[in-house]
Amino acid sequence: HYVDTITGNDKLICGSNRNHVYIYDIDNNNYEKLICKNKGGILSIDSFIDTRTNERIILTGNANNYDNNHTINVWNLNYKFNNIMYSMHGHNGYITSLINYYDFNTNTIMIVSGSTDNTIKVWEYENPNSIYTFEGHTDNVNSIGYYRDNDNVFIVSGSCDGTIKIWNTESKENIETLTEHTGSVSTIHICEYDNKNLIISGSRDNTIKIWDANTYECITTINNSHNDIINSIKTYCNDS
Repeated sequence: HYVDTITGNDKLICGSNRNHVYIYDIDNNNYEKLICKNKGGILSIDSFIDTRTNERIILTGNANNYDNNHTINVWNLNYKFNNIMYSMHGHNGYITSLINYYDFNTNTIMIVSGSTDNTIKVWEYENPNSIYTFEGHTDNVNSIGYYRDNDNVFIVSGSCDGTIKIWNTESKENIETLTEHTGSVSTIHICEYDNKNLIISGSRDNTIKIWDANTYECITTINNSHNDIINSIKTYCNDS
């Protein structure tokens, strides 16, 4: 299953490679609503609130082995079963990762997708066509994240080519490539700590690395904590 949370509503959005998307009620320990049956397994999922309408929007990225029609579907949680808002086409591979962010310069919700076609595409919400594509990885893009520096947004991507790339959404260029992992970079997580943006990466080399997003320096490497690939990373705040 690929899971996202609905903040403040005690809900989980779950997509599976059995082509289903469920909304689970955590309190009742049961699913609340089946949104759709997708054609092709779901490999990535994300969600956000459309603040204009206060409606929950869900993004699903699929892996279609039937006709190679790899799509990003955009759903409205308020709609009834099997009702899709629109689909976005453009990738030639599985959609492995989805994120969204708000562009304060254009007052637009932006959607970013990573794919096994080695590219990252950037889309405007409610526009089914990608507005630009980041190219530079030589293998599958496994995971993406973003951070802000003043008004600018930077996309971070981890790939099977063993690298982490940082992309400037203003200049639309790759501004840095991090190469210290010796295996596929399987997961990327961004957090802020001590007024500093940190990039946290997990890899098939069984290590976790923490990077300073401003200097691109690897601050810490966590070794010997896992004996297999690291697929996912999250952070939490310890208030004690």
